[in-house]
Amino acid sequence: MVNDLTIHVRHSRGFSLVELIAVVAVMGILAAVAVPNFTPILESHRARNASLELFTTLMWARSEAVKRNASVTVARVDGDWNKGWDISAGGTSIGSHKAVSGVVITTDPADVASFQFTPHGRVDSTRPKFQIDVSASPTGNVRCISIDLTGRPESKKGAC
Repeated sequence: MVNDLTIHVRHSRGFSLVELIAVVAVMGILAAVAVPNFTPILESHRARNASLELFTTLMWARSEAVKRNASVTVARVDGDWNKGWDISAGGTSIGSHKAVSGVVITTDPADVASFQFTPHGRVDSTRPKFQIDVSASPTGNVRCISIDLTGRPESKKGAC
């Protein structure tokens, strides 16, 4: 009978500590280079999302005015559009929107506290323009929402 000598070879599974540290270091360098390049993209998305939220609110308020056959008021919260806006019909609140973080909303004319959609969907004498930007100083991410003569909100990229 022959003695069978069995040799067991252990195959290592996984990575060594040196390999792991090297990969983590390379990933850190790549992240440090990539993150600053994402800032303009994130700011652009923030301004666009804020403008879509305001645009949607204005469309909804106009629709409610026509549906209810009553005037619907859109007003800033606590004297500042940056703190949000309330929607009411006949003195009764029918909706509100919280502040949109990370953007600055300015209006033209600057002192617009509220405006109304009439039962026909038009706006009263005040036709505000809303300028939405990620900073108080103008950047390339500015969006403009205006209301035309028929009461329809319009959104565009760029200053008002």
